Amino acid sequence: MKKVFKAALVAAMVLVSVGASAQIGINVGYVNTNRDMSYDGRSMDVSDELVNPNNGLLVGVSGDMAIQGNLGMSWGLNYTYSFGSKTLVELLGMSVKIKSNDHYLDVPVRLTYAFPLSDDMKLFAFAGPKFVCALAGSTKEISGIELEEGEENESEKHYGKEDEAPFKRFDIKVGGGLGFQYGKYNLKAGYDLGLLNAANTSQDGFKFKSNQFYVTLGLTF
Repeated sequence: MKKVFKAALVAAMVLVSVGASAQIGINVGYVNTNRDMSYDGRSMDVSDELVNPNNGLLVGVSGDMAIQGNLGMSWGLNYTYSFGSKTLVELLGMSVKIKSNDHYLDVPVRLTYAFPLSDDMKLFAFAGPKFVCALAGSTKEISGIELEEGEENESEKHYGKEDEAPFKRFDIKVGGGLGFQYGKYNLKAGYDLGLLNAANTSQDGFKFKSNQFYVTLGLTF
């Protein structure tokens, strides 16, 4: 899986450097991550057990290139920071909260098709894979009780050695979306489904996948 991600990253950088017909841009946006757990094909509710780092911020670079007519290709390199929190117990003014965060790099590679509205405006659709690498992440338990000197809140790292970390670093997602471009500005919304089991587990039938909805605002040069 590491080789697949590295190959996708190299391919994206090569594409970014191709001829003058390519449009290079920057993007910022919102990402919502949803983890889907199942066992033997049956969906499981994880809302009371795990903190989904639902909300996130995205920033990245992108490239768009025409292939033929209205058909084109887009690619990118994005950094995403996802975060979430959940209050587990709240009693007599004391509470236990769990906070979670994740840092990702991803390389989307999409086919695009444009629907021109005028010389400056167009609608477009896109679809394709996205290669994801988790850089770091952790879950921390924060108690409402004051800690003694030398004590620390419990914390668990999400990624590390494959036999110790709860989640795998690498994932491949596939999805699509729609966009609108006006001059140098574009607005995109899309959804990606995680294809790989993101959990490190030896239990047969257990699957943990990560899906993402996102909205981005971009500027092309």
